[in-house]
Amino acid sequence: SQKVKYTGNSGNIEFKISFNESIGSSIIKIEPGDLNKVIIKEASDGMGEEAKEHLMKVGESYNLYAAGYDISNNYIGDINGEWSSQGSLDSILDQLSSQLVFTPLLAETSGVIYFTDNNGHSDSTENIIVKRGDLHHFNLTFEEQVNGIAFQGTNQIIAVDAGDNIITDFNQTGENVILDVDNNATLINN
Repeated sequence: SQKVKYTGNSGNIEFKISFNESIGSSIIKIEPGDLNKVIIKEASDGMGEEAKEHLMKVGESYNLYAAGYDISNNYIGDINGEWSSQGSLDSILDQLSSQLVFTPLLAETSGVIYFTDNNGHSDSTENIIVKRGDLHHFNLTFEEQVNGIAFQGTNQIIAVDAGDNIITDFNQTGENVILDVDNNATLINN
């Protein structure tokens, strides 16, 4: 009897043994070992790329998955745990699962997303940078007008993204911006 240590991949492995003129073989199913590490990936079931540096805009989503591996890098499964953010990224609250859908509302932010299973296995993404999103809507600000007195103020129409971040480079030259107000009057900005 001899001991053999196998540290390869899991799956069905055929072992062949020969001694003198006797030959024998057997197929053994190797199961993944205990959880050794977690890697944040961009797809579930151990697929996809490891989460590297990522550039995104407000209004976009970034799907992340916590993939668990044994000491031989065999995929075990997606692992439940706690997600959090560091840096100036949006906070991640009460997120306990194997998947995170990160949909930021704060712009001009950066940082990393961190995962832990609270049993000594953790990982983090590389830097995530969030820029302002595309035009989502307009915010309007009106100064109060007193009846009987001529208006002497400034009203503003501000272009913003889905997170209400001001789009500073909004320029729709040649297009009309139409504002309907309560009395059906229209403001047209060319």
